[in-house]
Amino acid sequence: MKNITRLGLFVALGSAVLAACSSLSSSPVGGEQVTGQVVIDNGDILITSSALGKPLTVAEKTAMVTAKQVVHTFSNGKTYTFYNRDGDFDAGGGILVARAKDLGNLIQKAEDDLTAKNTFSSQGTGLNPTGCSSWFLWSCSYSTSNFIWPSKAIPFAYEASLSFDQKFLIQYSIDRWNATSSNVKWRYRNGNESFVSFNLGDKCNSYVGNQKFTQGVLGVGNYSGQRINLTAGCIAGGDRYIHHEMGHAAGLWHEQQRCDRDSYVVVTGGGDVDYGKRCGADARDYGYYNYKSVMHYNYDGIVTKKTSGLGPNYNGIPDDAGNATGLEQGDVSALNTIYP
Repeated sequence: MKNITRLGLFVALGSAVLAACSSLSSSPVGGEQVTGQVVIDNGDILITSSALGKPLTVAEKTAMVTAKQVVHTFSNGKTYTFYNRDGDFDAGGGILVARAKDLGNLIQKAEDDLTAKNTFSSQGTGLNPTGCSSWFLWSCSYSTSNFIWPSKAIPFAYEASLSFDQKFLIQYSIDRWNATSSNVKWRYRNGNESFVSFNLGDKCNSYVGNQKFTQGVLGVGNYSGQRINLTAGCIAGGDRYIHHEMGHAAGLWHEQQRCDRDSYVVVTGGGDVDYGKRCGADARDYGYYNYKSVMHYNYDGIVTKKTSGLGPNYNGIPDDAGNATGLEQGDVSALNTIYP
């Protein structure tokens, strides 16, 4: 994709209303619960379970690839609903967790880790270059440290789903990211390499870190793009939303997932993927707790404001949470620690 020529005037958005980038309901359609067999409701929802200790069957793993939703109950009693976003699954939030073809194997590995009672530490708010680099729920998907982007550069491309104006707005946010003091920069892909593929989707989300996908969308040679999905509203919202998803791809988790978050916010429920605290040997909390981070959610009923007894080390004030206008200096500092 050739560079987009900068227009003399910024693309006018008029009175466009930003679409809400909210999570879908985690409840499946209907109340049917089935253990140990494949069930498709209206051709859309696959319900599976590890409650009886049985491994997923080949038929179940195959059905997951095309199902619109996969509802799986693990042996620890936790039930997750995974949503298929055009070939990539999320868990109803802002972080992609698996390609469709990989979901079954990752679910099984997570179950195997549970039943083996292995101890696995989780990611921090930023990837730890010396630890596990890619996680599926509580299970380390890749135990190599090579999932940091090489040469401090993130190659990217645009998908045909985006209009010219949408590509322009994304490019504008990329340029503004590259104008900061962040050591990691974005550039057009120029060959057979891992890259990020910007896509117009029905939700705003991204994988965390370099997934090194070797099959999938826009595949050329050995590598294929890992998606950043953006709704039209998130694109129109500019840096606040686009930099958030770019931050994930570069290696940042949500600020409210920090190991020290209980001293600064109250988090009740919300699931492990977008709200779960990330602690352990593979975790890194970078700098002070940062209310001004572009990676911080607003107070959405799951994350609520802590009004007293705040910890001693934080940037901004509690009312700053969720109000970032783009990549903030604390985010830059975290990135520069990951990419020195």
